[in-house]
Amino acid sequence: MEIQRFKRSTRVLVCALAVATLVQTAMTGLAESETVDQAGYTTSTVEFTVENTAAFPSTCHPDGRTYTVRGTLTTPTGQEGAQDGSVDLYQHALAAGEDYWHIPATQDAQDAGQVSGLGHVERMAQRGRSSVTIDRLGYGASDRPDGNDVCLSSDVSVNHQIVDKLKTGDYTETSADDPAPSPAPSPAPSPAPSPAPSPAPSPAPSPARSFDTVSMVGHSIGGFIAEAEAALFDDVAQINLLNWNGFTFTPQELQRYPGAAARCIAGDTSSPDGFDLFEPDSAAFLDAATGGDYSPETRQAIQAGQNPTPCGTTLAIPSSVAALAPRLQDITVPVSMYSADGDRDLVMSPEQGLLYPNAASRAFWTQHNAGHYGALARTAPDLQDALAEQLP
Repeated sequence: MEIQRFKRSTRVLVCALAVATLVQTAMTGLAESETVDQAGYTTSTVEFTVENTAAFPSTCHPDGRTYTVRGTLTTPTGQEGAQDGSVDLYQHALAAGEDYWHIPATQDAQDAGQVSGLGHVERMAQRGRSSVTIDRLGYGASDRPDGNDVCLSSDVSVNHQIVDKLKTGDYTETSADDPAPSPAPSPAPSPAPSPAPSPAPSPAPSPARSFDTVSMVGHSIGGFIAEAEAALFDDVAQINLLNWNGFTFTPQELQRYPGAAARCIAGDTSSPDGFDLFEPDSAAFLDAATGGDYSPETRQAIQAGQNPTPCGTTLAIPSSVAALAPRLQDITVPVSMYSADGDRDLVMSPEQGLLYPNAASRAFWTQHNAGHYGALARTAPDLQDALAEQLP
């Protein structure tokens, strides 16, 4: 496992690097019921009640309303009722959703259009990790505000609320062991009318699990949310950045941004409520996501899984990255960076560690034969091994 580690010193050049690259930046579900699998993991659905508020000044104005964020808790078999311990909170990319973490990287068969095999967090459970994956507001199974009322600042605020709720158990968890309500039994036949017996009381659902520590794994723009959580709130044990550097987008990615922003400003979006595909050309989207070795079934799932992006998020990317840049030095927890050698959206290098001069530790790892959607490449097991090694 080739993981480069950095010493905590070397704090020079951070400001220069950030300022020089900000110019470049400016251009720029699962089913409702849970399932238990016998392959070493258990999944249950989770729901978090959150307020759509801002975590830092931004170009967008969240509506402040209360919404529900939905997702999945995946745990190793045998830890279904465990309290305390640690959990990894995942944040998906701009055009992805929670399903990204469940798509198999390799398939053994294909039945009725559904690929078989295990996804990223299921394989992480086999490595002993508990994971929470969510659809952010506006995505998948979660509530959908107007797309102009959602942005990175509100995503960070919601993420922070979820971190708190995971530590206190203040959320809803639906487990396979939670029995369905008992129906009222039919009255026994009788010549004379008799009242029906009262239904037996249903056992209360098991309480949601709470966790002592939360670590974050952010893919692409989800890495920004992880950075912000550590820099602004300092309440996670570690952050892991998959295919994320806010200052080194490729020319190909930078060329997409003006068109996406222009459509949002003009209201010329694919959805009337402020959502639009960041890359309307599905073939171009797939090409950017899969610069490596991917199975045909996985490529098809990636292309079909492109999600519309909230316009508030799209328009706020440059200002949000700029706003967070001076706060990256406030990150004191370990930072692990994971690049892919075929990434066509952004460029990562070990020098990225200079952005986090006060991190307790810094590590850099490169995934081979993988593109921007590295967790779905055929070499995904290498990424999972590296993550399992770095996570506390």
